[in-house]
Amino acid sequence: MVAITGVANLVGAPTLGRLGDRIGQRKILILALCMAAVTYLPQALAYTIPVLLVGRFLLGLFVGGMIPSLNVLVKKLAPRHLQATAFGFNSSALFLGNFIGPLIGSTVAAEYGIRNVFYVTMTILVLNAVSLFFNRGLEIAKEVG
Repeated sequence: MVAITGVANLVGAPTLGRLGDRIGQRKILILALCMAAVTYLPQALAYTIPVLLVGRFLLGLFVGGMIPSLNVLVKKLAPRHLQATAFGFNSSALFLGNFIGPLIGSTVAAEYGIRNVFYVTMTILVLNAVSLFFNRGLEIAKEVG
C-alpha cells in the first residue's frame, strides 16, 4: 500500500518538475497540494483494496511534484550566503512532519476513527494551498528567478 505511492512519485516528480519549469513552481506547488487533497477523498471512502490503491497511486503522483517545487522555491527565496541553511531548515521541517504527522493521525484515528484521518489531512493540504495562493513572497521569487 505504501510502496505504490513511491512508484507513482517516480512518475510525478519529473513530470511536474518539467511543468513547473514552464509555468512556475508556485503554481505547481498549489496544484499539487490541491490535487493531493482531492486524492484523499477516494481513500477516505474506500471499502476495497483496489480503490485504496488507486487513491494512494494518485497521491504519489502529486506528492512527487511538491518536493522539487519546494526546493526550487527555497533556492530562489534564500539569499545566496544562506542557501545551505535554508535547505537544512527545509529538510528538518520535512523530517519533523514525518514525526508530527503520524502523531496527529494516530490521535485523530483513536478519537474519531480512521476515515477522519483522511479528512484532516485533506484540510491541512487545502489550508497550505490557500496560504500559498495568498503569499506574495513566492510571486516575488518567481520574478527574481
